[in-house]
Amino acid sequence: MLLDTEKLLLARGTELYAHKGEYLYRKEQLAEFVFYLKDGSVEILPENGKENHRLQSRCFLGLHEALLNVEHQASVKVNDESILLVFDKQEIEHFMEEHRMARRYFMIKLCDQMDLLQKSYE
Repeated sequence: MLLDTEKLLLARGTELYAHKGEYLYRKEQLAEFVFYLKDGSVEILPENGKENHRLQSRCFLGLHEALLNVEHQASVKVNDESILLVFDKQEIEHFMEEHRMARRYFMIKLCDQMDLLQKSYE
């Protein structure tokens, strides 16, 4: 059931080709878009000299900031030529209203990413 939810969501994304060195967003920028890294890799550049994290395909970027309606907590820079799907924040909110499994799907994705980044929920 969650795979069906994922397929429905990803079909709504607008494909974006990003080049090495480009920034998807910068720290303290308002989270107006959510990105899904379909192929390639990015680097998360956190604040205060914390360790950078390299992420590869099949993960969301900026999801928790968009859902919480806060500014980005780190900058995200493209490492390789990458293919992303872009979602407007309102699209994500509308999708959660339309599909009953969407909130569960996003919560699982957020937990997976926090585990990958070795972060605790605050």
